[in-house]
Amino acid sequence: MVGFFKKMKLKTALEQQDMAVQCRQKSDYVQSVKLATSAFKCGLTSAGVSIGDIYNRGYPGVPQNLELAAKWYRTAAENYDDEEADNFFYQEYGLNEKRMRGHAQRRLGDMYKNGRGVKQDEQEAAKWYRLAEENGITSQ
Repeated sequence: MVGFFKKMKLKTALEQQDMAVQCRQKSDYVQSVKLATSAFKCGLTSAGVSIGDIYNRGYPGVPQNLELAAKWYRTAAENYDDEEADNFFYQEYGLNEKRMRGHAQRRLGDMYKNGRGVKQDEQEAAKWYRLAEENGITSQ
C-alpha cells in the first residue's frame, strides 16, 4: 500500500504530466519540457520518454537535440523499478510504467542501432532491445 505522502507525490507527477501534455497540444514545448521534467522527478517514467521524444524530433523553442533525446531515453530506461509506484499508477490510472520503461529502452536501442545522438553500437542496441522485450516491447 502506498503511503499518504508518496501517493500525493505520485498524484502531483500525474498532474504535472497532464499539464505538460496540454502545453504540448498548444505548441508550448518549452513549458511542456519543464512540466514533464518535474513529473519525471516525482517518479513518472513516461514523462522522461515524452521529453526524449520532444528532443528527438525538435519543435519551436526546443530544437532537435539527439544527444539530449538519448540522455532522456536512457534516464527513463534506467529509472529504478519502483513496484509500489508502478502498482499505484496502474491500479489508480491504468498506466503501465514498466511498459513505458520498455518504450524508452526500445527508443534507446534504435538510437544505438542508427548512431543517432550516440555512437553507433550494435551490441549496445541489442542490449536495450532485449531489456525492452523483458518489459513487453518488441523491437521493429
